[in-house]
Amino acid sequence: MRIVYILLTVFALYGSAFADPLSEMSTVSGVTPQQAGADRVSLSVTGGRLPRPEIDDSDPGKIEIFFRNTVMPASRWEKEYSFPLLSKIEIEHVKDGLKMTLTTGDRLMVRGVKGEEGANRMTFDLRTWTSAQRAESERVMAAPKAPPVDQSDPFQTDKKITIDFRYVAIQDVFRMLGDIMNLNVVLDPSMSDVPPLTMKFEDAPLKEVFGYLMRLYRFTYAKVGRTIIIGAPESISRAMGDEKTRSFQVAYSDVKAMPDILQGLTTIPKENILVDERLRRLFVQGSENQLAQFERVLQRIDHPGQQVMLRARIVEIKDDATDELETMLNAVYKHWWLSTSSSGARGGYSYVKDPDNYNPPTGDKRPGGIDFPGVPISEIGDAKTRLLDMGLRALVTSNKGKVLANPSVITISGQKASIKLVENLKYISARDEAGNPTYSDEEVGPKLEFTPVIGRDGIISVELSISTGEVVSWKEGNQGEKVPQTSKREVVTSVRVRDGEPFVVGGLFNERNSVNTTKIPILGDIPLLGELFKSKTKISDRTEVVMVVIPYILDVEDAPIDSWDM
Repeated sequence: MRIVYILLTVFALYGSAFADPLSEMSTVSGVTPQQAGADRVSLSVTGGRLPRPEIDDSDPGKIEIFFRNTVMPASRWEKEYSFPLLSKIEIEHVKDGLKMTLTTGDRLMVRGVKGEEGANRMTFDLRTWTSAQRAESERVMAAPKAPPVDQSDPFQTDKKITIDFRYVAIQDVFRMLGDIMNLNVVLDPSMSDVPPLTMKFEDAPLKEVFGYLMRLYRFTYAKVGRTIIIGAPESISRAMGDEKTRSFQVAYSDVKAMPDILQGLTTIPKENILVDERLRRLFVQGSENQLAQFERVLQRIDHPGQQVMLRARIVEIKDDATDELETMLNAVYKHWWLSTSSSGARGGYSYVKDPDNYNPPTGDKRPGGIDFPGVPISEIGDAKTRLLDMGLRALVTSNKGKVLANPSVITISGQKASIKLVENLKYISARDEAGNPTYSDEEVGPKLEFTPVIGRDGIISVELSISTGEVVSWKEGNQGEKVPQTSKREVVTSVRVRDGEPFVVGGLFNERNSVNTTKIPILGDIPLLGELFKSKTKISDRTEVVMVVIPYILDVEDAPIDSWDM
């Protein structure tokens, strides 16, 4: 499945500057469309205190989503896309709220909305009309049909009974209940192994008493005319001639572990479940009701689960740029200001150590200014990663840092993923007596390993391992071989963050000391006296490697279990 991932965020552009939005108002601050496959679009809307949306998807070419009593920092915003299912998004202020209009390439309908009223994020599940209708028809077909009411059925009658038994055989109890219901009773021979029963009910519904007995001994029953057959599920299936074999496809789970898991969750015993590891199929024997229950449980267990996309920026900065990096990262959350002109834009942020310094109305006394020459206004209104990249670009432009890598990776919740952006250096590590070389490898460069686990309410637990290395020098051996001397910096950590929330891992420091020698030509080469015509300068360069990571949750749509009767 091809996932097209687009990010955009709507930011405030108030002439020469903007301030934080009013915290008490419902706001829309970002939109994230994501197309998966050919028939689905996921639209994530972020903001503050989002109200319950009012949706109109009756028009074949567009969808209108209205947020009542909601504002955004700009009066109007729009953007066009070249995707099959989504060609344009428009957001504008209208009477009593905010209207978002989606122009679609195919007729789409809103299948569902994830997110409660007052949340800071809502996700809209958009489907093509044909796929939504097909999914609905499959859901209706899969829904169990209510059987006709039979008042002689023990689970349908409300007749009240009073009974008091002490140390009575279970067969005698069912025979007595059969007399009360005026039914013939056939009992499974395996009931002879059940110990005697003691029970007392006063003026209790018969269906309640019967239900206790069924659940207590894991019995089931079948009614044919005026006869009721009671016993173990497999015995009833054989007696009724209702036993059949059905094959189920296991798509995602460990097929070998399925029998042990399912035998405790269904009424089908383990010996009635056969595993075909080659085809990844389960062959199950049971009644129609048992097989239907088995399929419902398997549908919930064999689920594709959710995926996590991790977008990272690995940056190496100089020691004197630490404060600028800290304040730039803080700005990604809430402390940005922005001024625009015909030649580009100028942005800044309040310092972390003095956040109250942010006071735009008093004049141009805003700290931490960064110039973005030639950056058009349309490039400013993008996601957190866009804002982050602009700050990093400013550090690179001012020669205070460099971006080592921009890795992105997707993995399933609970599964490890790794990225290696390394260079494999081959070198001669040794020679034998004949002078033949022995080659060795050395990997240098950034490496990333992470294992995400999605919890409740969009919380992601991430186990993260980051390392970076580089060649600092080459040393020559006795036989002329050159061996690289490398430095390695590594951090292992565990964090919990929300969907789309950036976090920072730092502290990978490196210090290099060097001596820069300058001399006067010719005079500086005179033995002994030449030292008088030379100057030496000691240079100490201290850097830190920082990784900024943003995790995103990607929902994976499930499909009905593939099954067929033998």
